[in-house]
Amino acid sequence: MRVLPTLLLLGTGLLAQAQDPLPTPSAAPRPLPDSLLRMAQVDPEYPGGMAALQAFVRDHIQYPEDAKEAGITGRVNVYFFVEASGDVDSVWVPRSLDRDLDQEAMRVVQLLDGWSPGRANDRPVRTLRVLPVMFHLEAEEAPKKKRGAR
Repeated sequence: MRVLPTLLLLGTGLLAQAQDPLPTPSAAPRPLPDSLLRMAQVDPEYPGGMAALQAFVRDHIQYPEDAKEAGITGRVNVYFFVEASGDVDSVWVPRSLDRDLDQEAMRVVQLLDGWSPGRANDRPVRTLRVLPVMFHLEAEEAPKKKRGAR
């Protein structure tokens, strides 16, 4: 069994939930509360960089047997937050490929703690990341088609 994880980290924390009313044009801008998500000036980085991230996913992913037997392949886009502490939190898949493949990709992403967090204004910030995980079966692993009786 060979799983080829393809990894691409996209986006940073762009979501914000305002807790204070918008200032009037005459009011001086207030600093953002720590609870808001901000765009990172420096993106989070996994220890060892992209090569280490790819190796970790490749070494820990396990192709679910039901998906393998059904010949299901494709990409699972896993969304998650890298917290200011460097831990992974709130892992989800907004668009399902297959329940078993989704769960396996999320399981592995939840193991990815230890990031150097994103930074804004020289402070660590919570950032949104997307990790596409590809599930691919080699020809010898693809399910054999049953031939009908003649």
